[in-house]
Parts: sequence; C-alpha cells; structure tokens
Amino acid sequence: MAAWRDERLKLVKSSTVSRQMNVLYSAINKARLDWGLPIPECKVKRPKSPPHRDRVLTDEEEAKLLAAASSNEYLCAAIRFALATAMRAGEIIALRWTDVDEKRKRCRVREAKNGTPRDVPLSSKALAALEPLDRSTKRVFEGLTSETLKRLFIRLTRSAEVVNFHFHDCRHTALTRYAKSGMNPLQLAVVSGHKDIKMLARYTHLKSDDVVGLMG
Repeated sequence: MAAWRDERLKLVKSSTVSRQMNVLYSAINKARLDWGLPIPECKVKRPKSPPHRDRVLTDEEEAKLLAAASSNEYLCAAIRFALATAMRAGEIIALRWTDVDEKRKRCRVREAKNGTPRDVPLSSKALAALEPLDRSTKRVFEGLTSETLKRLFIRLTRSAEVVNFHFHDCRHTALTRYAKSGMNPLQLAVVSGHKDIKMLARYTHLKSDDVVGLMG
C-alpha cells in the first residue's frame, strides 16, 4: 500500500490519493470485518493534504485583469460573471441561455459538482456581465471551452501581472466578498451550492479586522 501510495503521488494530487485510499480502506475493512477474510489491518498513513488556497483578488488586481481581458468579450464576461456568482468554471462553461432567467434574476446550474442541480441568484453585476453576449447561441459563453478558458486565463494573469491567481480563485473571492458584506452561512450556501455549511469556512477568508467592528 505504501509503495502504491508513493507511486500515485507522482501522478496526482495528495488529496486525490487520500480519497482513493479511503475507498481502499473501506473495501479492506469490509472484507476483513464483515466477510472474515484473513486480510491484515492496513496502517499505511494517508498523505498530508496541502493547505487550502486562500487567494482573494484585490480591487486593484480585478481592474488590471478586466482591463487586460477587455479585448476578449467572452473571457472578460466569464471573469465578471464568476466574481459575481461564485460559480465554478465548468458550471459557467456549461451554462445555456435556456437556463438563464434574467427577469427573475437567477440561473439554473444543471451540471453541478455534487450532481444536484441548483438555482444561483444573479446580482446586477452578474446580469451586467451577460449584457454584451450573443443571445442566439446555445451556450452563454459559446466562445469558451474549459481548455481555452484555462489557457487564456494563464496568459491573462501573466500579461496583467496578477501573481498566483487561478480562475477558481474567483469563486473564493466572490464568497469572501459576500461574507464581508454581511451574508450569513445559510445565504452563502444558496450562492455556492454547498450542502455542508462547514465547507464554507475554506472559502470565507475573513480576518480579525473584518469582524472587530461588529463586536462593539
């Protein structure tokens, strides 16, 4: 098991290996405890997961990114939309116009990470991001695929000189901003789609300065 773990770590992230080991351990324990198979208890340690990213975009960096992306209509709109909705890249790419209800200010995410469709509220900034886009296409961000978004965003951050910022960090940034604005965890969960409120702790990177003013 230790040798397998070390080989897997050369190919995938430690968090992936840890999840895979959880599945293997469950199968081993099932066979050992429930079926009585003579399998020794496995005590190989799971790899340590790196600390979760807490990169949040500053207002100045956002201005630089959007200025650099202004020549690419779909890329610029995708960034603005991500910062306003906290939606994941895959959810944004898959979004169709038939799933957008601008009158009711919401959109339907059908391909969510947890497999459960959800409605995402759309702020005025989110609706403004969609304003210049072609409504005759099937997908909202017809000019982008997951691969082109990743490639273009890497190139964009370099040209804008915004260091160590990934597209997924737009989600972190949006949720952090909404938390600072006063949204409670239940309201944030409506935006993010989290079923476990505890998971929101990794996305809401509030500092002591952010709450001291509320304490009186």
